[in-house]
Amino acid sequence: MTKEKNYDVFLVSVGTIDSELHFGPFSYEWWIVCNQEIEFLVPIRLHMKVVALLNGHDFILTVVKGNKEYSEQSGYICTCESFYTTELKMISTLPIDCLNKVFECLEEDKATLHSCLLVNRLWCRISVEILWRNIWGFNLAQIIRTLIACLPNESKDFLINNGASIPI
Repeated sequence: MTKEKNYDVFLVSVGTIDSELHFGPFSYEWWIVCNQEIEFLVPIRLHMKVVALLNGHDFILTVVKGNKEYSEQSGYICTCESFYTTELKMISTLPIDCLNKVFECLEEDKATLHSCLLVNRLWCRISVEILWRNIWGFNLAQIIRTLIACLPNESKDFLINNGASIPI
């Protein structure tokens, strides 16, 4: 049985639908599947704002057009009052940096990080980095089996030919 942790998330601003973004050539970047069973699509609205309370900090996420790599994809600005300084008013304008900051707060919450693996490639890449920082908290035999399973067949054959006993 997995532990599910609920977080308080509040919609601050609904945002807007931009016909060029939501119905143009890059529209696939601006919609997410809300329900896997019936493939219910929900738009990522431009300028939408939500507040999430994570580990005692209010994180404000704002959707913007473009990010460092792609001008037509959704970008995110993440701000947190706890991290404000007089010179710097926002943590980042990049989704990766923003998600890294949020996921760092979840480092001890393995169940939530495991859930993040299934959201999309970006979330998976970020949460895997954090989860693999301390792999020794997991079942060592399971880790070794996973690592061996990822080896190419030539490497597995080499290990077997050199006397290593590995599960196949």
